[in-house]
Amino acid sequence: MTRSWSNWAGTARCSPQTYAIARSEADVATLVRAARERGVPVRAVGAGHSFAPLACTPGMLVDVRRLRGVLAIGRADAATGAVTVTVGAGTSLGELAAALHLRGLTVHGLPTTTAPTLAGAVATGTHGGGRHASLSAQVVGFRVVTGTGDMRDVDLESDLLPAFRVSLGALGVVTRLVLRCVPGQLLERREADGALGGLLADPVRWAASAEHVSAFWFPWQDRVRHHTLQPASDARPSAAVSPVVTIRDDLLRGWALRAAVARSPLPRAAAQRLAELCRPAPAPPHRGPAHTCCVFPQRLRFAALEYGIPLERLPEAVERLRVALRRTGFTSVLPLEIRPGPAETAWLSPAQGRATAWINLAAPRTPGRDRWLRTAEEILVEAGGRPHWAKRHSLDASVLHDRYRHWHDFRAARDAFDPDRVFRSPYLDRLLGS
Repeated sequence: MTRSWSNWAGTARCSPQTYAIARSEADVATLVRAARERGVPVRAVGAGHSFAPLACTPGMLVDVRRLRGVLAIGRADAATGAVTVTVGAGTSLGELAAALHLRGLTVHGLPTTTAPTLAGAVATGTHGGGRHASLSAQVVGFRVVTGTGDMRDVDLESDLLPAFRVSLGALGVVTRLVLRCVPGQLLERREADGALGGLLADPVRWAASAEHVSAFWFPWQDRVRHHTLQPASDARPSAAVSPVVTIRDDLLRGWALRAAVARSPLPRAAAQRLAELCRPAPAPPHRGPAHTCCVFPQRLRFAALEYGIPLERLPEAVERLRVALRRTGFTSVLPLEIRPGPAETAWLSPAQGRATAWINLAAPRTPGRDRWLRTAEEILVEAGGRPHWAKRHSLDASVLHDRYRHWHDFRAARDAFDPDRVFRSPYLDRLLGS
């Protein structure tokens, strides 16, 4: 069938010639072969939670959200308790986290949002923050429909596994993934305000301060809100959060959003005050399983830009952002988020080969936003940044290829799995070259 398509944030739209819902892996193979015979390009889509137009195509859009659920569970490793779990590509991260919890398991590297599909999150290198590498790094096997419509498995025995761990959908339509999972545990979540200077003085120490760590910062402030998650020493979960508190915070954030999207921008002082009101005091410590502490729904729609820079360059970048973002005169009611992450091996991971500081900027649609994001991007690019593939950015292949040591290795993998470029699109041509 044919229909228009747009992503979750409303930042990408297309009108594909064909919108197809795949109900099985065989469906995917049939659709790809048919499109190839007709000379029609193909892109796979899940929840559309990327801010970038990665799924957009004038050809065939294949929806894989029916390929979902836990499909198989391997044997537990006697020493570590680790288990391999096979999961359908269209499974949402929220469904994945809950399904693993029911089986006494979890997976490292979970991002914070429930909506994206597993295949989409992995293909774009979507990540958490702290000592563990991204969700992509936990994948030990893929089943993929290639550009010729053939079904192939890629696992730890394959030299091309690092290509598939962050593939942008350029190597084929992934139908299932095999994850390395670990025994579930209770985590204790803590929030505290601290001086910005403390974070910048020793970013390596900050990155290692907890199993999961992140910091939230408004550029006009000299303090940050630290969030940490550590294995809990107390085996009892905390009581559920009061519904009154949840309703209050949701109403407050809704009010902030309505004010932010008004046609006329707020005066800077008023916008900053609004942002302060939108941010409640640090929550008391809370204990819960990983799937409730790490993953939660996003109620606000916004646009986001995120770059991974070398961890050691975080102080320099933050100091420059502090000055430059103030000069724009724009204030977002959403703070910048800073997260650390270890070096990764996936060829197109923004964290490939280096410990990374992720800097994320988000803002609702309001006048001045684009200039604010452009200003930040210039600084992050100069700091050696690589863009998060699912977020907004302006870089193309002429810049990107020099930032990835395995760029040409990835192109060779693309030649092997999609020699006729069935999975190309105008946006992918911009990123990878035509």
